[in-house]
Amino acid sequence: MSLTIQNIVFACPGSTLLDRPLDAPSRVVLAGTPALAFQQSTSPAPRWPDPAYPQQVHLDLSTPDVPAARAHALTVGAQPLQTSGPHHHVYADPAGHPFCI
Repeated sequence: MSLTIQNIVFACPGSTLLDRPLDAPSRVVLAGTPALAFQQSTSPAPRWPDPAYPQQVHLDLSTPDVPAARAHALTVGAQPLQTSGPHHHVYADPAGHPFCI
């Protein structure tokens, strides 16, 4: 199974500080390996370790074999959280941290 980190995504109130055009309706991605992405969120700011205000960072993982990666994630204890189309699947790792395949 070959997975690579495609994006490290930070949830934040906006991306105007970066003075960059949006790559998607609510997201700015800074190119690199892995890329850093800043996704608009109206969630309250994190107050770690308070679970009511969780950390707001997640990994986007890419692979040429999405079905195999999804099956592998479930095998190692990930829990599905959301599916947004055929190429975007959100999971929580066994500790509850979100990641996308």
